[in-house]
Formats: sequence, structure tokens, C-alpha cells
Amino acid sequence: MSESLYFDGVETVGVIGGNVRLELFRLVPDAESPSVNKRVPAGSLVMSLEGFLRTQQSMEKLVEELQSRNIITRKQPAEDNNSPNFSGDNTLSVES
Repeated sequence: MSESLYFDGVETVGVIGGNVRLELFRLVPDAESPSVNKRVPAGSLVMSLEGFLRTQQSMEKLVEELQSRNIITRKQPAEDNNSPNFSGDNTLSVES
């Protein structure tokens, strides 16, 4: 039986030696300010480029399904956001 692991997100992504490496984190309450969560390194996920691309395609299909079921929606970009670092068209939100 395989073990299930939980992570809150991906801190960094890089390619090293032909493999994609995702550094993962968990959110934990800050000892000094318990109402604020801080990111704590929680592990790495390393896969081949081919495996990464298959995973990315699977996630795209999942996002499309979640959108079609109105579980998530795509937010419109802010009009004043001229930063080249943010395209705005990839912002999703979970419906309540």
C-alpha cells in the first residue's frame, strides 16, 4: 500500500540533470504569531521531463473539468496589472 502525503504547494521548480524538481511546502502556524501561517519545506518531487509533461496535461484536464462543473472559476486580470511577471489569465479561484 502506498503512503499518502499532503503538501500545501510548490515553493520552487527547476530542471536539474534532465529531471524536473519541485520543492514542496506545508503551511504551519507561526510560533510568534499563530494567526499567521508560514511556509515550511516539506519535501521534493523529482520526475523526468516526460513525466512532468504528462502530469501537466493531466492537471490541465482536471482544471477544465472543475471549471465545467463550476467548482473553480477563472478570475479576470486586474486592468492596472502591467507586470510582465503576471499574465493574469491563469488566476483561478475556488467557488464557495
